[in-house]
Amino acid sequence: MRRFILFLFFICFSIACKHEKVEEVDKKVLELANKKVLELANKKVLELANKGDMEAQYVLGSYYYDQGEVESAVSWWKKSANQGNIKALCKLRIDLEKQENYELELAHKLKEIINQAEKGNAEAQFNIGYLHLEGEGIEQSYSKAAYWFKKSAEQKNAEAQYYLGYLYLEGKGLKQSYSDAAYWLKKAADQENTEAQYYLGYLYLNGRGVEHSNSKAAHLFKKAAEKLNKEAQYNLALLYLKGDGIEQSYEKAAYWFEKAAIRKKEEAQYYLGYLYLKGKGVEQSYEKAVHWFNESKWDFRSQYNLAFLYLKGKGVEQSESDAIYWFRLSAERGNVQAQYNLALLLYKRGNFDYKYKEQPEIMYWLEKAAKQGNTKAQYALGVCYYEGEGVKISNTRAIYWFRKLAEKRDVQGYFGLGMCYYEGKGTEQSYEKAIYWFERAAEQGNIEAQYTLGICYYESAESKENMKERATYWLEKACENFNDEACQKLNDITIGHKNRESEVETPEIRDLLQKANKGNSIAQCNLATLYYEGEKIEQSYSKAFYWYKKAAQQGYAKAQFYLGLQYERAEGINCSFSDAIYWYKKALGNGYSDAQCFLDNLCFIKMKDQKEVIKKIMTKEESKRYLKEDDVNQLFILIDTEKCMEQLNLKYRIKRNKEKLKIPIDLIDETE
Repeated sequence: MRRFILFLFFICFSIACKHEKVEEVDKKVLELANKKVLELANKKVLELANKGDMEAQYVLGSYYYDQGEVESAVSWWKKSANQGNIKALCKLRIDLEKQENYELELAHKLKEIINQAEKGNAEAQFNIGYLHLEGEGIEQSYSKAAYWFKKSAEQKNAEAQYYLGYLYLEGKGLKQSYSDAAYWLKKAADQENTEAQYYLGYLYLNGRGVEHSNSKAAHLFKKAAEKLNKEAQYNLALLYLKGDGIEQSYEKAAYWFEKAAIRKKEEAQYYLGYLYLKGKGVEQSYEKAVHWFNESKWDFRSQYNLAFLYLKGKGVEQSESDAIYWFRLSAERGNVQAQYNLALLLYKRGNFDYKYKEQPEIMYWLEKAAKQGNTKAQYALGVCYYEGEGVKISNTRAIYWFRKLAEKRDVQGYFGLGMCYYEGKGTEQSYEKAIYWFERAAEQGNIEAQYTLGICYYESAESKENMKERATYWLEKACENFNDEACQKLNDITIGHKNRESEVETPEIRDLLQKANKGNSIAQCNLATLYYEGEKIEQSYSKAFYWYKKAAQQGYAKAQFYLGLQYERAEGINCSFSDAIYWYKKALGNGYSDAQCFLDNLCFIKMKDQKEVIKKIMTKEESKRYLKEDDVNQLFILIDTEKCMEQLNLKYRIKRNKEKLKIPIDLIDETE
């Protein structure tokens, strides 16, 4: 350490007595310093460094240091420092060594430098200011550093002008003044001082001490970025990414993010990973996204995206445990989306372990996210307290969170409040208030609210006029959105309690037939369902087929699906797997998700000699179970359709009058 301090002051003294103008390094040459070390070895940067260019020597040292090659970095910094590069001197503090008689020799050298500075030598004044700034061998003092920097700056020393501007910017040793900072930074920037160009760009970007101008900021960032200032490279990339003050370009953003990322700028590493994740400005690569997110793994956004990549198995082996690990790290850094997603993953696993403050970890993270305003977490909390999921039932806490959502005009908050008033939980039971909140949710398209509102009106129909009409209106809305319970209830209301054996048309059936004949697709589908199930009238697959086809041709998805099912099962029509596939695809395209399972398990095979192929690939038992022919002798394989039927449950999947509140299980998408 002592040996280096003596070396430092000897160099400072030499600078004070020597004024040599070093040839400027070509900007294009300096760009090469951000590339791989093997490339640098064969380029002009190394050539210039070997010729004694102190800036090229400093650049090489910085690059090697970023790559973890400290010995090579120190070697180049020493060469640069020997020529008076103050930045190299600062970097060399990592190689300080001890030496005897350090205090005596240090005092002697310092005395000579101060003597030169007091005589007005600008370089000596700058170096004394710098040593006061760093506290190297002399008292650390921002005010004394500012004093000497100003002395040197007034003599047009660019480094001193930059540091003086910086002290004004930070308010260190001087009263903070953005205008004074801009004044001195501009003087240094005009002399091509890289750091000054970056900080002046920062002032223009934020409109401090100068008029706000993104275009001027971009211009200055570019000048500094071309001379390898990683902060400027990062900020220039951000401007290209957003198109602020410069033409938007993902390609140029990626280029400059990579420059800064190689120099270990963590924020740049995150953004570069994000661009690879989304395939913007670069070819999409989950593997490269994972690499750069790992490089910036202390950034909560990188942690969040790593969690998603592990969850989906993109660029890495799929691992829910690793996803939870990264979500937890991001959540601990305050990322509200990670807090919510972590809670959901734990919920899906049924993990209600107590970990934080004597409460399940799920509740801990939901509370954290909810208090930060995450609406999904607020709703999930309300549901947990309402249903007693992972926590004791607390109707007052449930209604508290539902009200929070309702105040934000959130549809789930409306529905939650409606349920509380409907069942009298946490508040006095009131159908009138329940209807009020259900109506607000239903009007915003909440299907369960539409269904429950229909039930509320139906239950009030005996005491109030026009309630049956309102019940029918909302049940039809829910039915249009594929709510099977609503469709079933609508049938009950329309048809009434009819004798199944009777074929006499009642006024209710005639009303339904009239609507169906007028082209009402809901009425057509409901009438078809009655014939298909045979619960209210005599069962007839052919009549069911007729009305399903009528509704299907109008684009009604549920009818399209059941029409496909009748073709597949030869119910009321000859078996036709081709037609079944056609209508399943139609239904799926219109949003009826139940069709997917049946479509996936119905595979068409064209064969020249079917019997010979069957003998080779299947036993007799297998062929009886899996092989079917349709009405035009086309051969199909049915792959375990039983599981699809179980999934569908044709007798209506859920039999209840009131919809139970459920925690939403959809994860929030990747960070933007």
